[in-house]
Amino acid sequence: MKKMTELHLINAFGSESQANMRYLHFVDQAIKENFPNTARLFRAIAYSESVQADNHYLELRHLEGGFVANSMATFGPGDTKKNLKLAIIGENYVITEMYPHVY
Repeated sequence: MKKMTELHLINAFGSESQANMRYLHFVDQAIKENFPNTARLFRAIAYSESVQADNHYLELRHLEGGFVANSMATFGPGDTKKNLKLAIIGENYVITEMYPHVY
């Protein structure tokens, strides 16, 4: 694997890991605001993010040493309306910047 690919996967691992945690917090907020369907959607997305992070991690298991992941993740807890906006911003970043060659 090329070094640049390794760096991209390290950063993608950080981004997907943080996305997983962010969506789990969004689940809690949606439940508090009585948006059960939105909570289910956020939970499904959180699971998807954890699968992606796990796949990236497994691809990098050959590396030795410590690395810093630059996640470029959206952040800022709020109500469900704000969380939906953050989710859109984050997923648009993934599509246009993080994995643009895939789409």
